[in-house]
Amino acid sequence: MRSVLLIGEIWPYHRGAGNCVHAVARHLPEFGWDPIVLTTPLGVGQTLPYETVQVPYRDPVRAVARGLGFETDRSLRKQVAAGLGVGSRRSAIDMLFGVGNEVLTYPDRLHGWRRPALAAAQRIVQEHDVEAIVTDNPPVSAQLVAKELKRLQGIPWLVYFSHLWSNNNGYAYGQVRHRLDRRLELRTLAWADAMVTHSAPLVGKLRELHPGARISWTHEGYDPETLNVPARPQTARFTVTYTGSFAPDLREPRMLLEALSGLLSRGALDARRVEVRFYGPKETWVDAQISGLGLETVACQYGRVSFEEAIAAQRESQVLYNPKWDDPSEPGIYSGKIFEYLAALRPILATGDHPDVVDGLLSETGAGSSARTVEETQRLLLELYREYEETGSVLFKGDAEMIRGYSHRGLARHMAVELDNLVRQRGNS
Repeated sequence: MRSVLLIGEIWPYHRGAGNCVHAVARHLPEFGWDPIVLTTPLGVGQTLPYETVQVPYRDPVRAVARGLGFETDRSLRKQVAAGLGVGSRRSAIDMLFGVGNEVLTYPDRLHGWRRPALAAAQRIVQEHDVEAIVTDNPPVSAQLVAKELKRLQGIPWLVYFSHLWSNNNGYAYGQVRHRLDRRLELRTLAWADAMVTHSAPLVGKLRELHPGARISWTHEGYDPETLNVPARPQTARFTVTYTGSFAPDLREPRMLLEALSGLLSRGALDARRVEVRFYGPKETWVDAQISGLGLETVACQYGRVSFEEAIAAQRESQVLYNPKWDDPSEPGIYSGKIFEYLAALRPILATGDHPDVVDGLLSETGAGSSARTVEETQRLLLELYREYEETGSVLFKGDAEMIRGYSHRGLARHMAVELDNLVRQRGNS
């Protein structure tokens, strides 16, 4: 079996990480590759079914928070804003922290990790006869480590983009930082042998920036162990659940909340039987939307929960909610949550003003429906609620066999094929 070095962070142990490292490491052995994962510390007591090399580092943002006497496991920006009573979506506090974050985290918060990680990577290559490298982006530092390793060792390097780099849909920095990131991306990824991402529109964006590069795509998928078989019993109430984060103007619950408010006001829904649950980072502006529509007894933000609790909440819900990334110039954005939802085998309701890849996924699998207006959201909600009233639950009508094809095994299979080709080409050169 050939050895491959995977460099990156691991969801759900590292916030903000993609699914690639864990998914690929779990299933690559089925396709002839033995993974060794180089990553940041996982935390006490975490064990994984593949070899990991964990290299510690100093997080600059946490260091600043600790020095100022704030909690290090919560957003510093949100703690300061809450302390000052700031609840708006975009405030001077946000601008101040945005500038500070640009400086402290260039090129990312793991910049102190790169040097010891490169030294560890070189040891791994020597000890395990590594034949290929795979990195997940983010973090950017993983790409910088792999570039140096490729330069020193000449080992084929494959990059997977859970999120794009300088042309990421959620890019959070200003123009000066963007120019620096774009230049660094071009210089770094010129060393990469192949790139993979998770939708056809994202391939197009990568090709604009990296013409001539070898780029392909495959669905990211879900962990097959989370498939809801046998099915968990549903809640007694008509429960609509979202497990994820919000972003002002881009990923909001507004359409769902306005639809619910309208249905409740005309008596089409019984407020005593309806519950809307948001699990993820609490946002004061979301609470303001809820209270502004008079939905305090119906909808609630419960804050962050563990991955296991989120999966359990998905499985028991009558309906799963997916606010899409609402930007017409970004039709290629799946959230990792949409694939978790497929595994839950519960009806999905997506909302957003613009068509995108999520619409196609729901249509192809029959796993749910997508609404582009408040009125359409109301119609779909009412259909689901009436079924709940008649039978006590909402039946999942998706194609379970097709959904099985969206597991992490598919991602690992695609990566294995790419790795086989890269190693074969190296041997022929």
